[in-house]
Amino acid sequence: MRRLLRLPPWTIVAVGAISLLDAATGAESDRTDRTDRTDLSSALAPPNLAAIERLKREELDAAQALVDARPDDPDAIGILGNVYLHQGRQADAVACWERAVRINPEAPTGYYAMAEVAFLQEDHERAAALWQQAATLNSRLRGVHRRLGETYLLMGRADRARAELEEECRLDPESAPSLFLLGQIHLQSREYPEAERRFRRALDLEPSLTRALYGLYRAVLAQGRQPEATEVLARFRREKGADTSADRTARGAYDDESRIAAQVARTLFSIAQIHQRRSSPAAARQALDRAIQLDPHNPAYLRLHERLSADQ
Repeated sequence: MRRLLRLPPWTIVAVGAISLLDAATGAESDRTDRTDRTDLSSALAPPNLAAIERLKREELDAAQALVDARPDDPDAIGILGNVYLHQGRQADAVACWERAVRINPEAPTGYYAMAEVAFLQEDHERAAALWQQAATLNSRLRGVHRRLGETYLLMGRADRARAELEEECRLDPESAPSLFLLGQIHLQSREYPEAERRFRRALDLEPSLTRALYGLYRAVLAQGRQPEATEVLARFRREKGADTSADRTARGAYDDESRIAAQVARTLFSIAQIHQRRSSPAAARQALDRAIQLDPHNPAYLRLHERLSADQ
């Protein structure tokens, strides 16, 4: 049995999916967002901008150093592209991924990453074409059918979307976002029992996916189970209200430094993985030690640290 190929660490996964998932919750979600809320921003300390800039520079320097050491390694170039993307340099990111594809035209992950940028730019035709190219090169690439399905939904091609999302669920039965989107398609097609089944499974896998709660409410209500639907809607309102937009904005300002530190740690972990695969254990340990310093409780980092220590 062939194993499902996971994306390399540098590949973007699910960037930009929030817009479609948010839109799918309907007007009730909008009304919930307009409820009264307490402004927490005055109680939060301002972010340490100097520290954030140092972390961003550290991440960029580490990725550039990897490419300087391995200029013909498409995975190394891909990591640099990823850093450029989440630091807001889309053109530089695309240039890196195009360079990686030129080095290895048969690697699907470069096309996948460029599709993410096209999706962010709302160029859905180009995004779909690039994801289709990635799927042609490797039909078992994790996430590619989900992203194709989401893009086809935005393009109004529900039949193609359904086929791609069902394929993603076949390859990855625990893809909660794919299950949610399939639930939305079933709702639109008035297939209410199947929609309910998809939404419940998505919530089993990812209880924080509150959008699936709203979909479940609509599916249950459409089947005439008013008391149960009322309970589901009340739960949706409670969970949606617990994480309001104003609170997220305030916490974002407060957590900027810690979130950036976690992002830098992920990049360093990816660099460590490349060094490990290329038989450079000393360089791998150096990058990994810094990742653990920035994010000391990440189990993936600690597991790799144990493996590297055992190989000494």
